[in-house]
Amino acid sequence: MPSAANPQAPVVPNFFMEIKAPSEDENLVRCWACYNGALGARAIHSLRNYGRDEPVYNGNGNTFTATYDPGTGILQMYVTQVTASNRPEPPVEYHTTKLGSWNLKDDKESFVRGVTAFRNARDLVKELRDRVIEEANAKARELAVG
Repeated sequence: MPSAANPQAPVVPNFFMEIKAPSEDENLVRCWACYNGALGARAIHSLRNYGRDEPVYNGNGNTFTATYDPGTGILQMYVTQVTASNRPEPPVEYHTTKLGSWNLKDDKESFVRGVTAFRNARDLVKELRDRVIEEANAKARELAVG
């Protein structure tokens, strides 16, 4: 079971933010976003399948990643999901899909749309994370009794 020592800290991070440094390549930032999204999706998938004999896949994205370039003001949002592989190895695949892109420096409307997407994604992943943790805790209690 996750520790109750710090109930504010997420046990399974599923929201990531990458901020591009002035000298960084945009493609590298995008790669980090995909990598972090896969790590978070893997953690959520593992927790969701805790104590199960066969893995389940719900087909939904469970991890969001945002990238921001302060030089251009571009915010980009991605979602990552886990699916069963058609091949025996690896048994799972991670898919990252771009949700949208907003220029936060362009105008007020674009700023509001981008920040709203960011906040909505952050709130959604917290709900998903809390639900998955509760389900895993219930399964752990069930296994401890049985």
